Amino acid sequence: WDTRRLGEPTDRLILSNSNGTVLGGSSLEYNLEAGPTKYLVGTEQGIVLSVNLRKKKTNDSITALDSGSGKHHGPIYSVQRNPTHNKFFMTVGDWTARVWSEDGKTPIMTTKYCRSYLTSGCWSPT
Repeated sequence: WDTRRLGEPTDRLILSNSNGTVLGGSSLEYNLEAGPTKYLVGTEQGIVLSVNLRKKKTNDSITALDSGSGKHHGPIYSVQRNPTHNKFFMTVGDWTARVWSEDGKTPIMTTKYCRSYLTSGCWSPT
């Protein structure tokens, strides 16, 4: 959005996976230190998308990190990058929290299933 023209967005991006299925975004992470054109999107389908707007013109801007066994079983409600190591990030959804690396396609750590539905999480500053 541009504050000079709030009536319409300045750009649009349709979130879809490699099959062409349109996905609904439920959480968004942007960190300037990770790169000015890089975003992480958690979807309603439990898939994490890595978006790089620099590659938008080549139609290679969206990468699904895991749409198989490593994905959440419900919407991803929280996505947050590690404040000291930007290539690592955490997602929270369904009954688990998962830690990912941008280099891999599957989570590097998953919590045990909790009795309660998890909706939020953050990194400890210490």
